[in-house]
Amino acid sequence: MKAGEHGLLYWPIDEKGWPIDVRVGRHSSTILKVAEVWTMFNPGKPMVLAGVPRYTDLVANGVGHYFRNPAKSPADHVILE
Repeated sequence: MKAGEHGLLYWPIDEKGWPIDVRVGRHSSTILKVAEVWTMFNPGKPMVLAGVPRYTDLVANGVGHYFRNPAKSPADHVILE
């Protein structure tokens, strides 16, 4: 909210903020685009990412669709720091 008051945001935001699905979707699509551009400039060393959902997928399906619930995972597969 403070950043918006100082004109530092590119999109209006209210006290509700942005849903996590939107935020994760934006980051996910950004990472995929960075990998695509890297590969354009470095064709001999392509960066290949598979199974990464894009913005539209995350907004449509929600973050939980792509992540496992740690409470339901075996204890030796979960690391808490």
